[in-house]
Amino acid sequence: MIRIISIYAGLFVALTYGDYWTTDFAITNGLAEEFNPAVRDGATAYKAMNMIWINIAFLLGTSGMLYWAMNNKNRVSDHYLNHPLRASFNWFYLNPFSDKNIAKSPLHLLAFPLCCLFAKAFAITSNALGIIYGSGLAEPLVALLNPYLGGTILYVAVTGIIITPFWILSLYIAASAVRGSHDFRAAAAAV
Repeated sequence: MIRIISIYAGLFVALTYGDYWTTDFAITNGLAEEFNPAVRDGATAYKAMNMIWINIAFLLGTSGMLYWAMNNKNRVSDHYLNHPLRASFNWFYLNPFSDKNIAKSPLHLLAFPLCCLFAKAFAITSNALGIIYGSGLAEPLVALLNPYLGGTILYVAVTGIIITPFWILSLYIAASAVRGSHDFRAAAAAV
């Protein structure tokens, strides 16, 4: 378990550095502006320390999620393992530790860190394309929604649209991993 969390933390740090570097390079060279309002100062200035502190907090939080979820993965209902998307749309909850939610919450808390890695890889790719071609992956969506939304609402909408496929993919990967560990334990017990 510690090995998996260490691999996750290493990937998170590497992808965060890639995101930081590509963002900083694009902004410094006038090729792009920061879209995230949490790390943007005014119209376009980049608050790098905010980005670093937010990512440290995120890494600690998601590593804790991963640790707890790995310890509780055997409590996920077979129903949600066979239909991971239903675990996402079933019911929103605030307490993942309650008996009512334990049938699905470890699956969510396994999928969330993986989704973060996918989102970071997307950000790096978008930044790199913006540096090379002058437009990243999110710009067409921003241009489409900008006349109707603005500020933080625009950021939340664009991020939600971009993250949704990563979230669904992460749920299916997490469910597959949990099913695989169940199959492995059943086979080992039969021997």
